[in-house]
Amino acid sequence: MKKKNFLIVGYGSSGKRFVKIIKSLKVYNKIYIYTKQNCPFIKVKNLNEIKDINLDFVIICSKTHLHYEQLKFIDQTKKKLTILVEKPLFSKNIHYRPRNRKIFVGYNLRFDPMVQYLKNRIKRKEILFLMLNCFSYLPGWRKNINYKYSYSASKWEGGGVTNDLSHEIDLAGYLFNIKNINFAKKMTVSNLKIQSDDFSSMHASSKSKKPILINLSYFFHLNMRNIYIALKNTSFFLSFEERKIVEFSNNKKKTRYFLLKNRNLSYISMINSILHNKTKNCCSFKNGILINKIISKYK
Repeated sequence: MKKKNFLIVGYGSSGKRFVKIIKSLKVYNKIYIYTKQNCPFIKVKNLNEIKDINLDFVIICSKTHLHYEQLKFIDQTKKKLTILVEKPLFSKNIHYRPRNRKIFVGYNLRFDPMVQYLKNRIKRKEILFLMLNCFSYLPGWRKNINYKYSYSASKWEGGGVTNDLSHEIDLAGYLFNIKNINFAKKMTVSNLKIQSDDFSSMHASSKSKKPILINLSYFFHLNMRNIYIALKNTSFFLSFEERKIVEFSNNKKKTRYFLLKNRNLSYISMINSILHNKTKNCCSFKNGILINKIISKYK
């Protein structure tokens, strides 16, 4: 593979993760970083500078409320780019028609081996029920910053549990297409010192009118991320914390473990898929827009 020139927009924890992955894959010629921080790479101080830079792959992992303007500028400035935008695509429901065709959204959990296994197991089978939960504790997320000053705490910067944990909304569509939103509400119910939503719940249905439930929380002290799926004769329970899928069928229980040697495996698989043009499992720009439309339904 021809080595590429990468631009990373934003150099927080997400930006540093992507730099680490790109370096490990040894697919880069040059790495440019758009940031105000000091960094050991070629620093871009103003996005206007990219007009004179030869770029192949751009990863936007800045604060969510900056995604739209940055993507629009980069998309309209450079042609024949591959662009990956960290999730969610935008901080609100925005209609935009991009020039570049290869634009993806960073819903990396699609590439988790457990999700891939589960998707294959339920393929072409009638799903009766799907529930996805993600409960976590925002103050424990980032060790280098007080949660009160993080963008997650500010709805003006695109924070809030519904945006931050929109993986579950994406996975619901990826595993079992969302057709109708019956109920969607987000609120602040805890004593966390934030201006964004810390709890949200959605009740949706599929094309076949089967129920889909999604519950998200910032204030649960015990981290829990799981998926429940019921088929006609089989049920599945997936636990991201325990790295296991439990299958119940014919009064028998079967447990399969998926231990990770590399915590960044799903990110690596996502980047590799894009680099090798094998993007059927990637979240497309169109899907990213759809997720933003679903998020906009939350009251």
